This record gives sequence, C-alpha cells and structure tokens, in this order.
Amino acid sequence: MTAVIATAEVLRRRSLQGEEEDRRRKEVERQRLEAEERRKEEQRSRSDLVVQADAWFKSQRIREFLQACESHMLQQPTMMAPGSPRARWLQWGCNQSDALDPLTNGWLGNTLTAFTERIRDARDQPSNNPVQEDKPTLAPVGKQIR
Repeated sequence: MTAVIATAEVLRRRSLQGEEEDRRRKEVERQRLEAEERRKEEQRSRSDLVVQADAWFKSQRIREFLQACESHMLQQPTMMAPGSPRARWLQWGCNQSDALDPLTNGWLGNTLTAFTERIRDARDQPSNNPVQEDKPTLAPVGKQIR
C-alpha cells in the first residue's frame, strides 16, 4: 500500500512539473509574440515616418512653386484680383500643399498621441522578461536618425 501511495505521489509531482513546464513554455512564447509585435509596430512606425517626411518635403516644394507662380503672376500687366481664377488656383494649390503636409493635416498630432499611448501601455504592463528591450526614444533635434 505504501508503494502505491509513493508511486501515486511521484506521478502527481511529475504531472505538476509537466504542467509548470507547459505554463513556462506558453509564457515564453507569449512574450516572444509580444516582442515580435512590438518590433513590427516599430517598423511600421519607422516606414510611416519616412513616408510622411517625403510628404512634408513635397508640400514644401509645392509651396515654393506656388510662391514662384504668384511672383510671376504679379509681374504680369494685369493685377491678380482677389477671387480671380489665378487667386483661386493659388489658394487651391495652398490647400493641396496643406493636405499633403503632415504638420498641418493632423498626422503629427495623431502620431504623437499614438506614440504616447504606446509608451504608457508599455510602462503599465509588468514585464516578466529579464531581457531589457529597446524602448522607443526620440533622438535629439539635429542628430542623424538611422
């Protein structure tokens, strides 16, 4: 009878150890998947930043072009009256530039809000992972970003 109880106890301990190992494996996998999702989100954000920087440069070029157009039009013998087709075209061009510009079209505010939420969420979640992961940071103004 004692041998049966001892065998049952050994089997129970093995079962508990197996369950604990399963829990640990699942936790490691969960952490790996979360880290992978953070890396993907960081890559998406980086790509979006590049796209928006390009849009900003384009919007600046459009504004410069519109200023050159306005200067040229003002040199014409006929004045450019408010509400004229020329003035309306220039205003339309400015509106297009503003729609493209991430500083004026809402992209920057939305991105800063999302970035702040990501940082807050990462800070609020306890980490059982002993490996220190990169936290999103902002480079000082004027520093080259890679």
